[in-house]
Amino acid sequence: MKRYVLGATLLAAIVLVPTIARAQGAEEQAWGPGTTLSLFAGASIRDSSASFVGSGSIGWEFTRYFAVEGSGLWISEPNGGFAALFGPRIGVRAVPRVMPSVFAGVGMWVESQEEEVAPGQTLEKTVEEFAFATGVGVDFYLSNHLAIRPDFRLMFINLSSDTHMVPIFGVHVTYHFESHPYLPGR
Repeated sequence: MKRYVLGATLLAAIVLVPTIARAQGAEEQAWGPGTTLSLFAGASIRDSSASFVGSGSIGWEFTRYFAVEGSGLWISEPNGGFAALFGPRIGVRAVPRVMPSVFAGVGMWVESQEEEVAPGQTLEKTVEEFAFATGVGVDFYLSNHLAIRPDFRLMFINLSSDTHMVPIFGVHVTYHFESHPYLPGR
């Protein structure tokens, strides 16, 4: 009886191990790390006024569900300023060609402010402060290289010991330099 169990185990190993290894190899070849370039256009609301927001990002995809992004975000007047942020993006498995994600970033906010130094005289100064952003988005893959991502984020800016919350919403257009033929859920 022991010989039959040993023989069946050996036969199963001979048949199944190459199949399992081949399936794992196919998965690894189908998706690999990659680089992304993203442009963003949207709007923000700060101090009861709306402003245009433009952004450019470069990202590094380490796995199908984990990437890091560095971005430069510009907000037009009257709430003008620039933020440089870096942080992770974590995807959530979903249906084919659709990937919801959450993200966060830390960095610096830079803006110009006018300060009255004497009656009728103002001095323009540059203010640099800590910034933190978090948000959600959904990638819609149009092809193996191109995706659009509507998203909403909150950016927190620490200005003069007072934290300002800036909601930002808009759409990213993202180019994936490496082809990802097996998109999430496929």
